[in-house]
Amino acid sequence: NSFCTLLKQPATHARQPSHAPISLILVGHTNKHTMASVQSVATKKHTLYWNPICPFVHRALIVLEEKGASAVPDRVHIPLGKEKPAWYAEKINPAGTVPTLTIEGEPTLFESSFIAEYFDRIFGQPNLLLPPVPQVRAAIREFQNLCGDAISALYGVFFSNDAAAAKDRAHAAVDKLEKALANRTAHNGGPFFLGTQFSMADVHIVPFLQRFSVTLPAYRDFDPFANASALRRLLEAASVRPSLYNTSLTPHEYVTAYGAYGGTKAHVDTLTVRLPAGSPFGRRLTVAAAMAGLTVRTEVLNAKAAVGQRLPSVSLAGTTAHDSDKAMEFLLESAPRALRKESAGPGATPLVPTDPVQHGRAQFIAQEADTLGTAVVMAAKRDAAADAPAKLKEALAHLEGLVAGPWAVGAEPSFADAVLYPFLRRVDKASLEADAPKLKAILDAASALPHVKVASHDDPEDYHAFVEAA
Repeated sequence: NSFCTLLKQPATHARQPSHAPISLILVGHTNKHTMASVQSVATKKHTLYWNPICPFVHRALIVLEEKGASAVPDRVHIPLGKEKPAWYAEKINPAGTVPTLTIEGEPTLFESSFIAEYFDRIFGQPNLLLPPVPQVRAAIREFQNLCGDAISALYGVFFSNDAAAAKDRAHAAVDKLEKALANRTAHNGGPFFLGTQFSMADVHIVPFLQRFSVTLPAYRDFDPFANASALRRLLEAASVRPSLYNTSLTPHEYVTAYGAYGGTKAHVDTLTVRLPAGSPFGRRLTVAAAMAGLTVRTEVLNAKAAVGQRLPSVSLAGTTAHDSDKAMEFLLESAPRALRKESAGPGATPLVPTDPVQHGRAQFIAQEADTLGTAVVMAAKRDAAADAPAKLKEALAHLEGLVAGPWAVGAEPSFADAVLYPFLRRVDKASLEADAPKLKAILDAASALPHVKVASHDDPEDYHAFVEAA
């Protein structure tokens, strides 16, 4: 299969026929005759017809990088879709798909898995990705079959007219794949199919995990790997390998490219903040966005919808940051720079101090603000503990001693002020005036900024429900 074939004929998933002379080289035990054939073919001219968007092509690129042979084949870039040149189907690959590998004096290879295995065998040790042990090879083949089923089902989510049924099929196929991988890693420790050894099993699926994990949430509001911890672990481990890192595009580039095939386009280039209803912890992100002048799309999830979700979160172009610290960094630094196509670093928005001392101080205050948030929520409970007011007063006094004034770290607002604001607005104003005047000044100054009050607003019933559930 190839990316182009799937896009053109999503219902058929037709395979290209294999070629016996090549498969003899690829399959079976090595002996002096097959080794001589391998060495002979390896010296011939190779040309790889490719496109970096295509996950099928990516399999071959990963293998070449693992072998340290990425410069060996000549490469011819083939545009996808309407831009594809007519000569490619006429002279190289009748199906018009990528990848294709031509070898001087040898049959042409069209099937991505054959091409990947060919490179693995041709360049041999070290890092043999398809080990010669029959039992291991058989296990890899079985896993590859499950990969194929999952890949077809996941593409079906893009192309099917029945979205619900397509998602059900995808969930079922991914669940089978997840269980197969989890069973293996439960015995060998993972994170890869063969434990710590990266193999052709991983090569077969990683390019698709990488793409579907960002494109399906972006275009179909569907995360197929939300409950697939073994597959997510595999992708995380593979992502730090040079073979994947050096051959991958950015998540934003994948999402943009898939826009040609995604149908109804989701909020691809829009910062999206998702948070549980009534949560002042989640509101830190929307307040930060308002203070930084960022346009965000806010999704507030009720208690039922929030079950099983990692909230709050910030998303852009299929990339999602969870947990408060990571989400705040993504919101204020990585995401704005990605939208402007700049490199990440301090100063991406006005709320990120460029001075390293002030930046570190803002981080510390933001971290300590968690104690204030917990104290505010515990004191607001109907059956609050007797010492809850004292703990709240203690938390306020602690932060009052940390902030510089007039803002948390000095003359300009920072993300620390955005973190403090949703909690401060829940504190009795008279208590703030008496016990924490610098914090009261931060509250007043932030409230005067455009959109901040709106960004921090929650329905009172939602807030009380959140407090009682905490």
